Amino acid sequence: MPRLLTCQEMVELVTEYLDGALDDVRRAEVGEHLADCADCLAYLGQIEQTVAAVRALLGDAGEP
Repeated sequence: MPRLLTCQEMVELVTEYLDGALDDVRRAEVGEHLADCADCLAYLGQIEQTVAAVRALLGDAGEP
């Protein structure tokens, strides 16, 4: 069973989570936290929107 992350830990992991760079255990921990924390889910949405806006401005030049 995944351990529960704090909101601070979630914030620290959000970039790696979006990049798909977390191992399966850590990804499950983040998923569990997001399922129970509306604030972090909203934060994740804001980061996703920011990343999309930057990519649009760069014309996806930052994509590998």
